[in-house]
Formats: sequence, C-alpha cells, structure tokens
Amino acid sequence: KTLGLPTMVHICGILTTKHLEILNDIKGLDVISIDSKVPLKNARLILQDKCIAGNFDTLQLDQASEEEIIVRLGQMLEEMEGHSRYIVMPACDLSPSTPYSNVKTFFQYVRNYQVVS
Repeated sequence: KTLGLPTMVHICGILTTKHLEILNDIKGLDVISIDSKVPLKNARLILQDKCIAGNFDTLQLDQASEEEIIVRLGQMLEEMEGHSRYIVMPACDLSPSTPYSNVKTFFQYVRNYQVVS
C-alpha cells in the first residue's frame, strides 16, 4: 500500500458472514476475491464499500456448455447490479483443460453486458 497500489486478497473456500465482516473491517484492503462457494448476495450485503471480485465456478467454466456459462454470468451480474465495485472473474485459477471457447464466451458476455436502468 505504501506504493499507492490497490491491494487484493483471494480466499479459497467458504467465507461465513463473520469472515466477510472481518475482511470488510481491514483498512487498506481494496479488493476481495471470493470463491464460488460464497453467496454473492451475502458478500454484497457485507462488503458494501469494497470491490468484490470472482465467484464464477472454475469447474463450471471447464465443463459447462457455452449457454450454461451465459446463464450463470447473467445471474451473477443481475445479483450484483447496483454494487458499483464488482469485477467479474473466475473464482480461482483455471484448469488447463478449460476449453478456449468457454473462456472466450465468458469474456465476450461480460464485455458486452449492459446494465438496463
């Protein structure tokens, strides 16, 4: 933080409400990357002033159809509408077996997503 750069933490696995509250109280922590096991609605309620990142299940990105990926992304983005600091990204590192077409679908959908007001 002394260099003026944002700080980010990624926590694998389940985060309880108490865990999220502790992370929310850490000064200087800008971005919290959450696993797919953490309900977005819960994270959004607690981490109101933090940037939330992640949550797309990497196994789903590896094994789901492109249509299933689009449906899940739509659900996630809908859940996070109104939270101005959300980075859509996989919940963890991708498997080398993840099809390029699925990764491409992921990024194209997010890039073209429009918030309707």
